Amino acid sequence: MKKALVIAVLAATLLLPPGAALAQAPPSRFEDVPPWHWAYDAVRKLAENGIILGYPRDDRELALNAVVQVYAAFAHAAHPSAQAWAEAFLVNLPAGWPAPLQRSELTAFQLTGSQVRLDGPRGTVSVQSVVRTRRAAGIRTQLTATVVRDDAGRWRVDYASLVRGQADVFR
Repeated sequence: MKKALVIAVLAATLLLPPGAALAQAPPSRFEDVPPWHWAYDAVRKLAENGIILGYPRDDRELALNAVVQVYAAFAHAAHPSAQAWAEAFLVNLPAGWPAPLQRSELTAFQLTGSQVRLDGPRGTVSVQSVVRTRRAAGIRTQLTATVVRDDAGRWRVDYASLVRGQADVFR
């Protein structure tokens, strides 16, 4: 299986012209591969060409993934795609956005002990968060984020709930 994936990645890389369909790419079904990940371009090219399709997940996994991806965007705030990536997973952005992202000092994070509770298109994701910032290491917080499913079926995180839960990272 791994050999087949490596061969498919290499084939897609060699067969596609550089920069092919970069701006027109539809949203990826791989919502856990952010733009700064080493595999992003290969996964995107393979998906665009129908070689791989992603896989459906249940709502609990997708809601948790939305929280993880917001943390990832804040940990990679200097990346040119961080703002768009964060916005893809957030609702209720504050006045002055994207200033909170631009001043992010988050350098690393670990989320454990997740509990996801969903009731229709709304829910909460609770995690134990351990973060490292430029100023401090090992900041441990119990965070409960509010999540909502938008009209397109994507789970998004209410930004205000992140600020309430971990102001040192998200304000």
